[in-house]
Amino acid sequence: MKADYKVNIIIESRRPLPETATLKKAAQKTLEIEGIKGDISLNMLFTDNKQIKELNRRYLHRNAPTDVIAFCTNNKHLTGFIGEIAISVEMAEINSRQYGNSKENELRLYVVHGILHLLGYDDESSKRRKIMEERQGRIHKEICTSL
Repeated sequence: MKADYKVNIIIESRRPLPETATLKKAAQKTLEIEGIKGDISLNMLFTDNKQIKELNRRYLHRNAPTDVIAFCTNNKHLTGFIGEIAISVEMAEINSRQYGNSKENELRLYVVHGILHLLGYDDESSKRRKIMEERQGRIHKEICTSL
């Protein structure tokens, strides 16, 4: 069965984004690498620190901006709509300068991270964080070499 990945991009940031097609491809490639089959859809919201801080406060009870938040549907079968990812373009700009990365590369990393959360990965303990970071790094590297 050929997979059909539908990635909807919502932009609510005034900050410039790289071509959204590359962000969609990063999302689709992440799903492909993870071996997800069938019809999958997800939404990615690109926003600023003010809005992501509000989402973080409202849903995770953390009163600070963050880079990415994943809202999972708890769809254990991983078919159809699997969730939404909110990404701060402003945080990507800040972190790209801090880590000597391009903003585009940082945004792709957030896309991978968010999708891994939608697929059930979690970084709440140091052991699970290490597993997730290793997987994220391998996928991100593969995406960066294939785009």
